[in-house]
Amino acid sequence: MFKKLLCLALCVFMLLPVFAGCGADKDDVGQTLNLTLAEPVYDLDPAYAYRSESAMQLARMMFATLFSVDDNGKLKRTKTDLVKKYKIEDDDEQGIYRITLTLRETMWTDGSPVSAKDVLFAWTRILKPTTISDAAVLLYDIKNAYAAKNGDCSVDEIGVIAIDEETLQIDFEQPIDYKAFLLNLANPCLAPLKKS
Repeated sequence: MFKKLLCLALCVFMLLPVFAGCGADKDDVGQTLNLTLAEPVYDLDPAYAYRSESAMQLARMMFATLFSVDDNGKLKRTKTDLVKKYKIEDDDEQGIYRITLTLRETMWTDGSPVSAKDVLFAWTRILKPTTISDAAVLLYDIKNAYAAKNGDCSVDEIGVIAIDEETLQIDFEQPIDYKAFLLNLANPCLAPLKKS
């Protein structure tokens, strides 16, 4: 009988640390994510998130976008947006239809800066004919974007240039609805990606 009690006492003593680890720390906030997905998500690549609402929901949480949209579907500026400022040029005489985006200083999780080249890489990847991404339609206003997606020209010929690490120049063939295009840039499918 003594051996059984000793055995039971040792078991309880050994399990105490396990139960102590189960307690909730009230100061430990933000480690639980409750998420209801209507359908399975098979790919976390933002270029393919356009296919399902569940994938879009995950992409919104995982990737920072260039702009944000408010509850009424209008463009809003937040401190988490990747674009610090933008400039629209619409000059019929010179045939210049352009948006220049300046990115705010932001880092990837490895500490390297998010650059205009990362945005350019993500967009050209979507516009390649071999990439089956429904998100390409969001970029069709860009000069040669539709032709590149259809294989009629190279993705190197689209009207997007990374002028420097923080500046992206986007050219259009004709005047467009610039506000609608900026709303497209709030889509997580167009989030920058590291080439590596």
